[in-house]
Amino acid sequence: FLSEEGLTVIRTIVERETPNVEPSRGSRIGIRGLYYSSPWVRDLHSCPQVLDHVSNIAGERLVVTHNLPSAPHINSSVPGAKGAAEFWHWDSIGFVGNFLISDMKDLDGGDLEIITKEKRAGMKALVEGSLTANDIEKISYEAPGKMVLAQGSEILHHVTPIK
Repeated sequence: FLSEEGLTVIRTIVERETPNVEPSRGSRIGIRGLYYSSPWVRDLHSCPQVLDHVSNIAGERLVVTHNLPSAPHINSSVPGAKGAAEFWHWDSIGFVGNFLISDMKDLDGGDLEIITKEKRAGMKALVEGSLTANDIEKISYEAPGKMVLAQGSEILHHVTPIK
């Protein structure tokens, strides 16, 4: 999805925009508002070719989110912090495109995991403690810049802590 040049640009933007704060909700720092603070991010978010490509993958014409204060939302994980990088949840919008900008090969954790049950059944099993290893699938990004397109509003997912 992102070229090496695109990765360099987004890494620079994230470094510039990451607030100097303690992690919240586990071991992550959320970065929002990049649509407004970065012309590059705004152009990527609004790019008709990206929308066409993602719509083709989804098999239906998608609409770019108009929740611009949160577009895009970037989670920055803090290695060694206690708690999940992101707790089990489902998203408030239909489709999400997730991609890594960090090389994870030398890190332990930071894995995107999904519960393979319908989201409410998955949450019930999670709360009751009846999830099995077969109910959880680790999703591979393969490499920095690759995108995982998911129907985030229907899939219960989280990111494991980075140790």
